[in-house]
Amino acid sequence: MDKRRILITLLIFTLIIGILDFRLFWIQVIETKSFSNKDINLIERSVSQRESGVVLSLGRGQFYDRNGEPLTGRKVNVLAVFPNDSHFQGNDKKINTLSDILGVTVQEWTDYFNSMKEPEIWSKSTASTPYILSNKQVENINELNLPGIQAVEYELRYPEPYLASHLIGFIGENPSRIQQLYPSEIENGEMTLKTQIGASGLEKTLDFHIQSVEDISLSFFTDGKSKAISGLDLRLVQSNNPFYPLKVNTTIHKDIQQNVERILDAHTTEKSAVVVLDSINADVLAMVSRPNYDPYDVSMSIGDWSNLTLKAHTPGSIFKTIVAAAALENNIVHPKEEFECNGHLGKYGFTCWRKEGHGTITFEEAFAQSCNITFAKVMERMSADVLEETFKKLGGLQKNGWYQSLDDHVFTQFDHEEVGLIFSNHTLKNDDGVKAQTSIGQRDVRMTPLQAANLIVTILNQGVIKQPRVVKEIRYQNDSFKQAFEAQNLNSDEYKISMDTSYKLMQWMEKVVLDGTGKSLINNTWKLAGKSGTAEVVVDGLDGENQWFIGYGPVENPKYAIAVFVQNPYEGGQHKATKIFGEIMEWLAK
Repeated sequence: MDKRRILITLLIFTLIIGILDFRLFWIQVIETKSFSNKDINLIERSVSQRESGVVLSLGRGQFYDRNGEPLTGRKVNVLAVFPNDSHFQGNDKKINTLSDILGVTVQEWTDYFNSMKEPEIWSKSTASTPYILSNKQVENINELNLPGIQAVEYELRYPEPYLASHLIGFIGENPSRIQQLYPSEIENGEMTLKTQIGASGLEKTLDFHIQSVEDISLSFFTDGKSKAISGLDLRLVQSNNPFYPLKVNTTIHKDIQQNVERILDAHTTEKSAVVVLDSINADVLAMVSRPNYDPYDVSMSIGDWSNLTLKAHTPGSIFKTIVAAAALENNIVHPKEEFECNGHLGKYGFTCWRKEGHGTITFEEAFAQSCNITFAKVMERMSADVLEETFKKLGGLQKNGWYQSLDDHVFTQFDHEEVGLIFSNHTLKNDDGVKAQTSIGQRDVRMTPLQAANLIVTILNQGVIKQPRVVKEIRYQNDSFKQAFEAQNLNSDEYKISMDTSYKLMQWMEKVVLDGTGKSLINNTWKLAGKSGTAEVVVDGLDGENQWFIGYGPVENPKYAIAVFVQNPYEGGQHKATKIFGEIMEWLAK
């Protein structure tokens, strides 16, 4: 009797388990499509051991240029691969076909698949980005109906050739920083310590605004033995929210950015930078830093991800623009006053770049010819405080980039922008030897390429310092308006150089091209103006140089202000920064 009761009990228990398993299968296979996302999420948590997925889009806000052209978020076709025990069962012919489509051997595919521990997007060998499929490959792969294999659309956040990579920056995992910035989001389960956040550039400065609301993922269901569940297709999970992800509209002109990068890369592999600003409002049209880097494989120690347009470098003779402005503003010298340059200034061991000297030369001619001796003599008459005040009036002693207080914190559009410098804290700044070196942009003097380009904009706008801006607005996904970042000035009308000084400097920069150190530009399509510079520096323990050219064009109706910086480029022959400036202007003139 006891045996019969035990047997009946076991039969009843088995029947109950069978009913529950059937009900679970019914929910998974038949009823899933009729559930809301909330209900589905609840079901998925109850069978989490049977589901695996890959993220196809982070749901993070995207960047666009001034004309709505995407700078990030290119849609591509990729292969999503889910490890499961059904993949090879009776599918030898299909595996052969798949291998042919992907251009790998069957053994290579088998080794790869068997080594997988979690779902992933397939990439060839050690590539840092997914392998991109053609439309024909997508069609052929999906016709195979191999378990755990699906060709799908994927969001490649940083499409090659990584345009404006230093400006846009990159994302990555940073547990300590995410704990500091987003404690409530972590507590609420909206973010985890593995959530990717902005690590540099606009990705970092705008991280709070463009963080993901919901990603897009592809899920694949298997049974308890890791076998594909027949009849349950791969399911795409995505938000139907019409407002997210956000759209960040920048001031960048994609065509200009692409061609500036092309021109710079054609001339140098050294550390270099170019900034192109709108001459009227200082909006950033292009911002290039080299060497470039792979945002999917960033080495923090190498530092090639650092944006050199925002770093302060020794400026050399482009700083003579500041010295000239200070001398004119304070009536220290008349433009027609004559100086004698014999190539050296003995008491300081100071020399001119032209060894034989320039002979008798006026101050305005000395600017065009970049005469070191003349500028050292002018600086002897000037106090360090007067020079610093003028530098400040021209934006040199402060960050130039757009910033303001937003949401109880200071929001800046440029990540880690440095400020300019004339004298370090321990320098005897009124020593005549120090002032002589300072007059030609050496010793302690530092400027960023952004400041140098904006110096030109300031001169063109009669001393009004515009704040360079690279983000003009943020919109919702449906293009409705969220927030604007209006153009701003950095200084007041009372604290700027005079219109007369600005006008003289513009005339003198024209003479640099007409009959000075920039005369190689005289045959360009546009009439151009500017100032060249070469600074002696130490690079990796060796003697090197910084080459610069800053200027504008066309002279008759200025549209663009450009700063070019190239470090350690000396190979003899033409000044490389001047040549790059000329080629950029020539392309813009087309």
